[in-house]
Amino acid sequence: MGKFEGVLLASDFDDTLVGGSCELSPGNRAALTYFIREGGRFTVATGRARRTFAPYAHTVPLNAPVILSNGALLYDFAAGRTVVDLPLPETAAADLGQLCAVMPQIGVETYHGDDVYICQPNAFTQRHVERVRTTWTQRDLPDMPQPWSKAVIRADYQSLLTAQKYLLDRWPDRYEVIFSNAVLLECTAKTATTGGM
Repeated sequence: MGKFEGVLLASDFDDTLVGGSCELSPGNRAALTYFIREGGRFTVATGRARRTFAPYAHTVPLNAPVILSNGALLYDFAAGRTVVDLPLPETAAADLGQLCAVMPQIGVETYHGDDVYICQPNAFTQRHVERVRTTWTQRDLPDMPQPWSKAVIRADYQSLLTAQKYLLDRWPDRYEVIFSNAVLLECTAKTATTGGM
């Protein structure tokens, strides 16, 4: 029995486990290999969707399912299957449509399976999809296939503060609305949290 038997360690991915190049440092790799060899279970807990994390899953020594989309999805890359899926409610398209109507400066990305859709693309959404190296399709919110694992609202910080307040004032029982950084506001189902997953 190893010294870390029964211990689960989860790490954020971007700018925590890896830097801007998305490469695991030799020191981190050695530490994780030792941890796993001694019986520990290691996983990643990230805001990235399955599609945008999948290219890196094989580069990290994982031996537990990965928490994706800020707690909306638990995916086992070794088995190639979804363990838990907590999508946004069906009302998300209408609710976010109301937000877009009063705030036309925001861009909204939605994630349906491995597909990414954007409504009202802007400079912030463009930078984000370039950083996570993904392709996307432009569609109006009602025309995007559902369910969505999450929606990402992109704009300047002050606009996002207003958007967060708008959503939480109207539908506090439907959504988690948290900042991933100053220009990225993530919206998941109320039941979907990284800690809860």
